[in-house]
Amino acid sequence: TALPICRGGGGGGGGFTPSKNSTLVIKNLSYSSNEDGLTEKFSDAISVRIPKNRDTGESKGLAFVEFGDADSAEKALTRMSGKSIDGRPVTIEYARE
Repeated sequence: TALPICRGGGGGGGGFTPSKNSTLVIKNLSYSSNEDGLTEKFSDAISVRIPKNRDTGESKGLAFVEFGDADSAEKALTRMSGKSIDGRPVTIEYARE
């Protein structure tokens, strides 16, 4: 008897949409961007963090911006979507919790 062919499931990573929460992730960020500059762009944020490569100390090209509540994050997402930061078009989405 042949086993049925199963498709889908399994790991992959495609199709996951993080749910609305109070933290945004900014992707495709310029390596020259800094936390002070992002704090100016996202003035209602309570924290901004740019992860660094532990070996080189350089930015990984993304940032996490935390807000006091999900509504503030949603407003910032709407306001900044499709914009450029430090000369680069960025992708902004909710961070995974």
